[in-house]
Amino acid sequence: MYEDVEKSHLMILDKMQQFINVAAHELKASIELILGLTQILRSRIKDSQQQQQLISSLEMQRLNRLSGEILDVTRLASQKLELKKELLNLNDIIPHAIDT
Repeated sequence: MYEDVEKSHLMILDKMQQFINVAAHELKASIELILGLTQILRSRIKDSQQQQQLISSLEMQRLNRLSGEILDVTRLASQKLELKKELLNLNDIIPHAIDT
């Protein structure tokens, strides 16, 4: 009896992970499209005031990172996450974090 409950629970968790994975992929694809179009617009607009109106691209970049992190969580839960070491400069990251 407990085995059936445990199997049922594992199946539900697996379905939830699949849903989160699909949703995060769909979100990421949409965000990347919007980011690409925003970058094209920003490169064509010369008026700095109008460029500031495209500041939403920063928020889209943040959403893009979030969807990537959601995908990482699903990979971690399914034990498929590959970690990569990379150098970073905190002096570059901190001002950006403050701006957002």
